Amino acid sequence: MTPAKWIWLVSAALLTFLIWLGLYYRDIQLPHWSAEAEAKQRIVATGEISNVERLNKHIWDETVWVGFGAGEQDDYHYVFLRSDETTLTVDASDVLGEDELKAQFRSSKPGSNIVRVQAGLFRGAPAWEIYYSAASDGGVQYFYDFYTFDKDGKLIDSYRLPSS
Repeated sequence: MTPAKWIWLVSAALLTFLIWLGLYYRDIQLPHWSAEAEAKQRIVATGEISNVERLNKHIWDETVWVGFGAGEQDDYHYVFLRSDETTLTVDASDVLGEDELKAQFRSSKPGSNIVRVQAGLFRGAPAWEIYYSAASDGGVQYFYDFYTFDKDGKLIDSYRLPSS
């Protein structure tokens, strides 16, 4: 075979592989994308938020979608959409913001590395969840801390994950 045919054959095989990889990725992600789009649509349908700026799925005691965005009068809200279709709305002005919560956390636990901060339901009530790591004698230890979903942001409970 000539070098031009090898180049064409390798290019065709690479293109076929990339197309297959893209279709495979799409097939794997489609259920998640569909659930996310449906949750956004149901949150907007509540009328509390006209545009969902942030959306996260929180799983702890129960699965809940949490949407954050502006309402009709440019007032921001958090909408908690439970799996039983009930919603809970919290005005963002009544909540300690995510950046303030991170600053409060870093001052109380210096040396910790925040992995994720998200809103969710903990024991049936809105709460902030902070997933973080901290150095320990045996290496790195991971924790979940839950804070009240108000202006105080007080620690509710902390869970330490087993060391690996």
